[in-house]
Amino acid sequence: MLSLRELDVFRRIMELGSITAAAEALHISQPAVSRMLQQAELRLGFPLFLRHRKRLIATSEAQALFPDTVAAFAALDVVQRRAADLKIGTAGVLAIAATAGFANTLLAPAVARFRAARPDAVVTLEATRALEVATRVADHRADLGFIIDTITVPGVSVSDLCATAFGAVMPAGHPLAQQPAVTPADLVGEPLICLGRGLPLGLLAMRVFAEADVPLSVAIEVTQSTVACAMVRAGAGIALLDGLGLMGEASRDLVLRPLRPAVAVKGRLVLPRHRPPSRLAEAFATVVREVIADSDPALLAWPSGPDAARRRHDVTGAD
Repeated sequence: MLSLRELDVFRRIMELGSITAAAEALHISQPAVSRMLQQAELRLGFPLFLRHRKRLIATSEAQALFPDTVAAFAALDVVQRRAADLKIGTAGVLAIAATAGFANTLLAPAVARFRAARPDAVVTLEATRALEVATRVADHRADLGFIIDTITVPGVSVSDLCATAFGAVMPAGHPLAQQPAVTPADLVGEPLICLGRGLPLGLLAMRVFAEADVPLSVAIEVTQSTVACAMVRAGAGIALLDGLGLMGEASRDLVLRPLRPAVAVKGRLVLPRHRPPSRLAEAFATVVREVIADSDPALLAWPSGPDAARRRHDVTGAD
């Protein structure tokens, strides 16, 4: 087998036509180039060059070997560039798992911003339920995940990213939109649009109304906040959502009025517990935090007011 250095000597001689020029290009002495060329020919078992009047003439075997040698060095250059990109976190594949609420809102601008700075990075995004998000991260099928639930899955760590007010999404012209906040009692008689009872926000709505001793009368049940907002826009009713669900709505025709007593929904980052995140995963988590910082503070903030200090809940219970 030829060494990489011997192949490089062969390539330089073929490209430049002489041992002297090859030595200058490689920054080594002429005797060293001659010695490596002789070693290469001994290893191969056939001559690469014929010496004629102090000139080197490539043999037919050398001519046949040269294209593959050039291709090998081109491939090596690609590997080296890719390794350099991976070192600084600008290339590779980033696998993300997220609940629909995240995928439809914060993650869209985050992916756009992330790839603008790293055009060679490939991003895959799987929108699924919180348990599956955590499972994919634990099984190394996703580099990181985003949920609005507390998950107890072995092999992952969960940390808070943001908190949004849980409340009622309604048309901006609705009479209740004139109030700074609403209570479950205010929503009696309104057609209510809720997420499924098996989803975190659906369970939260049931708990909030039960604690207020107000019956929760659901008119429409959906599985995604974007669908709920579309229903509100169509005049089908008022949706019980968090601020994250409203973020994906570009227009200002819908408003969120937080529920009182104050209820907060936490957005969380899921990372593998037993291995460090990749550079791309770390970079993307940073970009998501930047997007959160740039977002509408009315949608991404803890509920404020006197009752917020007394009673703050997330989707799994009191803090």
